[in-house]
Order: sequence, then structure tokens, then C-alpha cells
Amino acid sequence: VIVATSYRQTIPAYPNGGGSYTVARENLGTVAGLVAAAALMIDYVLNVAVCIAAGVHNIVSFFPTLNAYDVPMGIALIVIITLLNLRGLRESGTIFAFPTYFFIVSAALLTIVGLIKACLFQHQPLIGTFTPAVSAIEPLSIYVILRSFATGCTAMTGVEAISNATPVFHKPQARNAALTLTLMACILGSLFLGITLLAMTYGIEARASGNPTVIAQIAMQVYGGPWAFLVPIFLLSVLGILTLSAETSFAGFPRLAALLAQDRFLPTQFSFRGDRLSFSVGIIVLGVLASLLL
Repeated sequence: VIVATSYRQTIPAYPNGGGSYTVARENLGTVAGLVAAAALMIDYVLNVAVCIAAGVHNIVSFFPTLNAYDVPMGIALIVIITLLNLRGLRESGTIFAFPTYFFIVSAALLTIVGLIKACLFQHQPLIGTFTPAVSAIEPLSIYVILRSFATGCTAMTGVEAISNATPVFHKPQARNAALTLTLMACILGSLFLGITLLAMTYGIEARASGNPTVIAQIAMQVYGGPWAFLVPIFLLSVLGILTLSAETSFAGFPRLAALLAQDRFLPTQFSFRGDRLSFSVGIIVLGVLASLLL
């Protein structure tokens, strides 16, 4: 709520695209702007690598035989996304619209079915049976709170991309961008709450091996028996939305790099648009860095 509300105020104040770099630079100075830009560029690269790895891991959870091919699969996905973005915004936006709706419907169905099954049919307690908690390895302090906030913000990479890409929206641009941001925050909050409730009532815990993932465990618990065929369908939707989250970085990183190039903080090549009016250099650099990291 805090992050989304802050960016809602940023959009009308900076209708030409006002991400953290622009806002920090104009209000706090060049150094603060560059710190924000550096943090964002690192975040965009990490977001691509982590989201693709997580998406592939969810598929591997259901098809363990693919475990040996998780890195090649991830790099192949990054290459495909890079090529799609080099084709231009309109084409990539159309292609990536389907995974969004597919995941929202799949996740909503999982949440509704899971909660009805747990509460009405199995009469499970809200907090299920968990193994005894391990002893704390670090004291609860400001660092842990900041870490949890940073971890939560990784789920909201899209707000920065929306704020940066306000000029791309149909007119009235600021209003449409703000509406998109609000819808995204509401959907994210609802899905987060629903999946948290499912994890609690079914007693789902992360495994040391990471396989199967928490999301895969929830799906296997909810869709048992004759409904088991829905598990791989849901996990495919998770792969789709995580791939789309990586796509968010491909929308944000090249634009941020172009802004920095215009201000002479990066090579001017980052501000050049390709044949499809996309920032080709930024797209290629992001794809290469994410692949190397993966």
C-alpha cells in the first residue's frame, strides 16, 4: 500500500516518466539519483534471473526428470524474451497479455477451491500443523525489518516500470497509468493474502532442497485425486507470470539506461532506438547480464 500510493502520486507529478532516478535526482540531487538508478539496474538484472529460475524450478517440481536442464531452459527463456522485446513494444505486449489473465484466473481458482476445501469440507484450522520452529539465527532488529521490506518490494517491480513508462499509455496517460498501478496493487495484495492463507491452513513449509516449491506443494494439496491434472496447468501459469515479471525488467531497464545515457552517465548508444523503436542496446545488455548471472 505504501509503495503503490507513493508511485500513484509520482505518476501525475512526472507525466513524462518519473521513476526513482528522475524523482530522486530532481528532489535530492544527482548523487541520490545515481544511487537510485544503480539500485534499480541491479534489481532489474536480478529480477530477470531470479524470476526465470523460479519459474523453471516450479516446472521441475512437477517434472523432476528435467532437473538437469534447468539452467539451459532458463537461458533459452531469456533469449526468447530478449528477441520478442527487440521486435518492439506493441508485439511483445500482445504476446505477454495472455499469461497475465491465465495466471490471475488460475491463482484465483486455486485460492477459492483451496479455502472452500479446507474450511467447509475438511474443517482445517487456519494455522495448520508445522514442524517446531528452529532457533533464531539473528536478532529481530531494524536490519531484519528492512530486509523483509526489500524482499516484499521485489514483488512490486512493476510499479517502477509503470511509472517510467507513463508516456506509453493511451491518453489520458497519467490517469490510465495510475489506474493500471492501482489494479496491479489490488491484484497483488489479493493473491498474496490468498496464497498466504493456503500455506498456513495446509501447513506448507519450504524444503531445504527447494523441490518441490511452496507453490507446487500448495497446488498438489488443493488439487488432489481426480483434479490432479490441474496441478501442471497451474504451474505452467506460474511459469508464465514469472516470465512476464522478467518482461517487466525488459520494459524498465532499457528506459532507465536511455535516461542515464541522455544525462551522460552511460554511453549514448543506450539512448538510440532500433528499427522497432525499442532501446535495442539496453535490451541486449540486460539479456546478456541476466543469462550470465543465471
